[in-house]
Amino acid sequence: WTWAIYSGRLLRGRLPTIDTELIILRVAHLRSCEYELQHHRGMARKAGLDPQTQAAVFAWPDAPPGDGPRKVLSARQQALLNATDELIRDRTITEDTWRQLAGHLNRARLIEFCMLATQYDGLAATITALRVPLDDPR
Repeated sequence: WTWAIYSGRLLRGRLPTIDTELIILRVAHLRSCEYELQHHRGMARKAGLDPQTQAAVFAWPDAPPGDGPRKVLSARQQALLNATDELIRDRTITEDTWRQLAGHLNRARLIEFCMLATQYDGLAATITALRVPLDDPR
């Protein structure tokens, strides 16, 4: 139960909900965690991430500048995705990406970003390792 309180607090933290859901979708996508994707696609839609934006999140960064995801996603969203990719893939964030992200988030939100992304990475790993079945297998 302690974990649920911690996770819930991050889910409803001080980052805008649209940012939170973007980060969660990206982590779930990177970790191929269909369970989390199933839970958060609808939540992301309600937060303002329409199907086109969600498709851009999943396609990131595989498009040249001016095309596809880069056309749909704001500079803030691109900074969040770059930082999420590095943090999940490399367990750190490069100086350039950190500066890019810091242009959109203050120090407290930068910390919250790191905690949120790594929390959902751990959750995706746990769900995958435990082979948690989908709630709605359709």
